[in-house]
Amino acid sequence: MRSLFAFLLLTFAVALHLHARVEDGVLLVIDDPRLLAALEEKGFSAPEKIEGAKVTPAHLQSWSAKPFYDSIRKQLVTDLQEVKAGDRALGVTMANGHRLFNGEWLASPDARFDLVGVVNRLDRASFYRATDEGACGEIRFIYRLSYTRRMKNLEGVMETVYTRLPMTLNVVYWAPGPDCQGTAKLWLRAGEPKLADVDALLAGPLKPALFPIQKLKSVEINLQSVRWPSTIRPDLGGHAEYILRVFHRTGGKFVPAGLENTPDMARPSLGADLKKHLRQNEVRQAFDEGIAVLPEKFLAKRATSVAFYGQSRQANRPFEKFLTEKDVRDLVYDGAKFVKSPAGYVRRLNEMSCMGCHQGRSIAGFHFVGIDAPGTHPANAIKVSHSAHLLLDLPRRAAFVKAVAGGTGADPARPFAERVETAKGGYGEHCGLGNDPTFKAWTCEKGLECRLESGPANGSPVGVCLPPRGRVELARSGDPCDPGRMTQNFNAHKDRLTDKKIENCGEHRGCFAAGEGFPGGLCFGDCDKLESGEACGLIAVYGFNECLFQGKLFTDCLKNHTGPISLRKCDENTPCRDDYICTGTAEGPGTCIPPYFLFQLRLDGHVKPVSRER
Repeated sequence: MRSLFAFLLLTFAVALHLHARVEDGVLLVIDDPRLLAALEEKGFSAPEKIEGAKVTPAHLQSWSAKPFYDSIRKQLVTDLQEVKAGDRALGVTMANGHRLFNGEWLASPDARFDLVGVVNRLDRASFYRATDEGACGEIRFIYRLSYTRRMKNLEGVMETVYTRLPMTLNVVYWAPGPDCQGTAKLWLRAGEPKLADVDALLAGPLKPALFPIQKLKSVEINLQSVRWPSTIRPDLGGHAEYILRVFHRTGGKFVPAGLENTPDMARPSLGADLKKHLRQNEVRQAFDEGIAVLPEKFLAKRATSVAFYGQSRQANRPFEKFLTEKDVRDLVYDGAKFVKSPAGYVRRLNEMSCMGCHQGRSIAGFHFVGIDAPGTHPANAIKVSHSAHLLLDLPRRAAFVKAVAGGTGADPARPFAERVETAKGGYGEHCGLGNDPTFKAWTCEKGLECRLESGPANGSPVGVCLPPRGRVELARSGDPCDPGRMTQNFNAHKDRLTDKKIENCGEHRGCFAAGEGFPGGLCFGDCDKLESGEACGLIAVYGFNECLFQGKLFTDCLKNHTGPISLRKCDENTPCRDDYICTGTAEGPGTCIPPYFLFQLRLDGHVKPVSRER
């Protein structure tokens, strides 16, 4: 089905223009489904970028017979088995309260990996020395796991069911070198509207010859391995866990590699050496600039990030397993650009870990998920491909590329991922609570206040910019309304959100509490009473999960168990608050909902994977 679509597309390739993120004239993100399908047909399929050769047929049963992919698949299956061994309540069906990703999808003839994005990360050159292969940065090809199945619907008619699953393959290639200036210029020229088509990309920054298999840096995995519905964890609005892995191609297979800046929490013996390393002045300076690289000996080879609530969850703050603010209190922070206090240093360490990164201003664990092709049901369609963090970081990335292209030298420093230098303190942006030197300049726009909405029970120097608490006349659909305080435990299964109290959402609105699947709560209203910043969106209603439990097609469940309500409006330049995603079709407005209300972003409720050819 995907190949036929791409073939029809290529007939009109010359006329096809790019839907992408072009920031200040620099092409930074390609996310148009039609264009990406065309690129797959021209050498950018997942097997070609990982194996170095096309796999026919392109499904995962066929691909799992190849050595490189199969080495990744086997490791992930082992990981899932280990996760299951640690929780006897886990299972792969809707009958299980604790739900596990079904590893059979990774070798199913119904499944494949779709190219959902190409991301320009020339700015990643800051992490490498001038003599390294990565001196010009990285180009990332992002794939989503998907499946297609022919099945009968409620009317007894055969229907082609297609959906994605909550797993990404981030296939990272070294940006072409050694002429970094020339490479940067390619991405500037690709940002010109008259050149923004498939042929121009293939002749420019995505010329296939620039990305031979020898330039493959790594394959990075983000897999939703566990999901507990809100009926199991009503205080949190549900719970999910994501396996994070990085693989390097060695010999005839891929082997697990260290996770960048992520200390191995399973090895407490690292503590003394790690503290000593982090107390060095040059190391602190590198973390201040956001370009530090922790030595391999400290790194974990597998990590788990947990959703929801980001850094409020201690499991997403791995450095605190080894040190506290007290351990870095006597360091000198004078002259620092971003990290100006012990609290700032510890927060910076955590946000640069894989867990902290994936749970920092993200879509409950993802920063890039792609958008959906025309015709996708609005209640299962993603309108904006990327997270709030990625959106707000684009100007910095563009400035870096332009500086390299101009030969003037780029500023390598990166601000905190949760608060860019150009931030104005708009709705949902992170802000400083109190007078800590690192965060006190993180203010909110007029009309908003900095609130600790669902922060750690022991306090936090960082809050979120929201309408003032108690000013119900300023409340809007999409606002949080079920705050609390998060208990602290490195075992995320023991986390509890306490001190909860439902807040008033104002006239004509109600509050969906966390127990109904809305982390932090969600103000909502009727579609006939929309105010500024609101839009009418479709959302799964009561009966949807029961429909899935009965084994009915999710397409039937979407048709019969979704309804319209007033939600927060969003688009490519107006992100949702943390842990929410902008959904909807290209034709209508986007609205912010919890990610697990989208069938494609939850591991449960799907058909049973076929593990052999039919």
